[in-house]
Amino acid sequence: MCHSPAKKTQEECMYCKKTLSTRYTLKRHERICKMKDDNVRQLENQLKKNISIEPDSVVCRFCKNNYYNRCNLKRHENVCKSKEAYKNMLMEEMDAKTTTNNITNNHTTNNTTNNTTNNHTTINNIIFNNTMDWNDTKAMMELLEQIIPTDSIKYYTRTGDIAVSLGDIARKYYEHNDSVQCTNLKTNTVKCRENGKFISRDADYVNAHNIEPMIHKVQDANYEGVSVPNIADYDRLDNLTRQDKLTRDDRVFLRKVLDEQKRAMHRMRSTVETEVTEP
Repeated sequence: MCHSPAKKTQEECMYCKKTLSTRYTLKRHERICKMKDDNVRQLENQLKKNISIEPDSVVCRFCKNNYYNRCNLKRHENVCKSKEAYKNMLMEEMDAKTTTNNITNNHTTNNTTNNTTNNHTTINNIIFNNTMDWNDTKAMMELLEQIIPTDSIKYYTRTGDIAVSLGDIARKYYEHNDSVQCTNLKTNTVKCRENGKFISRDADYVNAHNIEPMIHKVQDANYEGVSVPNIADYDRLDNLTRQDKLTRDDRVFLRKVLDEQKRAMHRMRSTVETEVTEP
């Protein structure tokens, strides 16, 4: 008796809709999927939107403009006004859903203000302050505490290299922080929100300002019993941020950290990276 060949199952990525042959390759792909950290896709998944996405398309699904290649398309999507308008619509829908859930669960409208206000957005249980200034240290520490809990510090400092470790933390921070925008890899400037307006700032200046709260986050974790590789290096860098005069070795050390943070900012704010090819 003749048997027909078994039909191969197709596993679909929940972020980019790419199909893979096995569940193993799917899980491996989803860990590094470029669209995993896209705010629009996060909102769509939370709202259970049934969205059709063509993984290899060069047409913007928001404004329908056509582009020469995927690289140009991704660069466009960083500044696409139609995408921004769509994201704002999703955020309003999420806020309304959060408010409705709070009323249902708590039987009172008073508790809804704890989860949704005019100036805050809740995504994946992270409260984003949509009006924070880039140099608001208190707001930065609050955001860091949400996205990198104390027990996660060991993971983000796993290399033992202070520059790379702070780069890991910076990537996570910039991913969730819309008060700093880097859209051009060729310039050393970034746009920062100050008093409700975005102005251009030197990228090194911004990163240098952000180093100290990140160092304190790591140091605090160490004091609370989380093993941090080379904690002495973080203490050294903390001291350097308070000095007016630096030795040549100090400047080389600080330069390495700033360069890693700048690369982290660029990687989070640009989609020019090469696509990861699945086997």
